[in-house]
Amino acid sequence: MQSEIPGHTFFNGPIFLVGMPRSGTKLLRDLLNQHPRIAIPSIETEFLPGLLRKHTASKVFTRIEFRELYAEITKFPYFNYLQESGHQLAEEEWFSSCITPDLPRLFEALIRCSTQTEGSEDVLWGDKSPSYISHTTLLKAAFPAARFIHIVRDVRDYAVSISAAWGKNRLRATQRWADALDAIAVDTAAIAKDVLVIRYEDLLEDPKSTMRRILDFLDLEFDDRVLKLTKTPENLGDTKGQMTIVSSNKNKYTSVMSAGEIEALEKLAGDTLQRYGYTTIYRGPRQRLSKMTEKFYQLQDAVNMVRFERENRGYWGSIKFYWRYFKATRGL
Repeated sequence: MQSEIPGHTFFNGPIFLVGMPRSGTKLLRDLLNQHPRIAIPSIETEFLPGLLRKHTASKVFTRIEFRELYAEITKFPYFNYLQESGHQLAEEEWFSSCITPDLPRLFEALIRCSTQTEGSEDVLWGDKSPSYISHTTLLKAAFPAARFIHIVRDVRDYAVSISAAWGKNRLRATQRWADALDAIAVDTAAIAKDVLVIRYEDLLEDPKSTMRRILDFLDLEFDDRVLKLTKTPENLGDTKGQMTIVSSNKNKYTSVMSAGEIEALEKLAGDTLQRYGYTTIYRGPRQRLSKMTEKFYQLQDAVNMVRFERENRGYWGSIKFYWRYFKATRGL
């Protein structure tokens, strides 16, 4: 929303930080959170678009309806994480914090509680959920003042990273990357002034200029604190445990993949890579995986994700966790 004080109007959110997983969204979130006027929770919500499709943004919940909504959504992974950290928002506190309990105001109240910025109207609030890359139109309709920061990473490094982190198939990851970036370009064409696209590689190579550009977009003064991390944003991959911006964390694919593997990825996403300023060797027509191949890789990816999570939750716990995530993103 836009807040006003005598003689001054300022933007106070929301900021939606979007991008494909393993594209630097966590790094950017943690850098932005060093600014005294930005508050983005460290846990991804992921459930908002599903609720907006199910209930619409204009619906005002009665007390009884909210009790049902609360019971429904507190089963989603975001609230499991809140409960584990001891920051679960009580039902009555959440409902009474909103003058008008519709979904946009309820969501803002949740984020401000999670970031301990209740009543701080000069603090920009926001959310970092990678899946929201596919829902910018829906989010903009619910939050007309929203601004989006889209961070893009070279798909060849993205594919290497997502494979190393979770065992996901590089070819399917590349096709999904290209489809998502093509779609968001179309979805945000009409709201271009409220969308900032940055490249992960630019953030690594010149963090000061990149962060200055972002803060200008958000109507904020530059603050040197946004160049330093106070905690490690990453628990996977080559930058796991790092407390600094690792400028060398790019072009890893050149030493990991063969020329044939690189060409296979470029056939699936070469034109999209070029549109975002990346160079490619392959210059031929765009190709796609067959439906059968894509479904096979999807099944493999699902199995590998369950295997990844089993150390913390066991096999059955992992399956239940991802089922709740599936339900959350679809408003079920």
